Amino acid sequence: MSAATSTIIAGIALGAGTGAQLYGAHRAGKAADKAAQLQSDAADRALAVQQQQHEQTRTDLAPYRGAGESSLSALTAFLGLPPTAAPAAPAAAPAPPAAPTGAPPSRVLPQLQTPAGGGTSYGPGHGYVAAPASQPGSALVMLRAPNGQTKQVPADQVAYYLARGATQV
Repeated sequence: MSAATSTIIAGIALGAGTGAQLYGAHRAGKAADKAAQLQSDAADRALAVQQQQHEQTRTDLAPYRGAGESSLSALTAFLGLPPTAAPAAPAAAPAPPAAPTGAPPSRVLPQLQTPAGGGTSYGPGHGYVAAPASQPGSALVMLRAPNGQTKQVPADQVAYYLARGATQV
């Protein structure tokens, strides 16, 4: 074989190798595009299923959500809180609920303090505070509630809390 023939054969082999590389790269690129499209389609289907589950859960829980929303105003009134939705015109404060039987009248529910400028403020020195003792100047006694919480209460109210499971500390 002559040198020219060897050069031609080497050139053909080199060209064939380069062509094969280009063809392989083209095929790999098309496969990557197809894989990306399949992955995107799968993500879209998963999102649709998740959205359907979300809507079904909302539908299933709608009666309970409605019951909670409708009873919220009664609960806030019972606790003496301001209404959740602002009324169109200023409304009178709700009457405090009746005291449970046997409860000291001044310690049944917290009382709301209203700042001098009007409205309601929540924070240290504002908002909900305990009502004053039934007898000013009465001695305080430390009691432990059944849940472990300790608190000083007026001496004239000790029997009430002891009857409900508190212990004197």
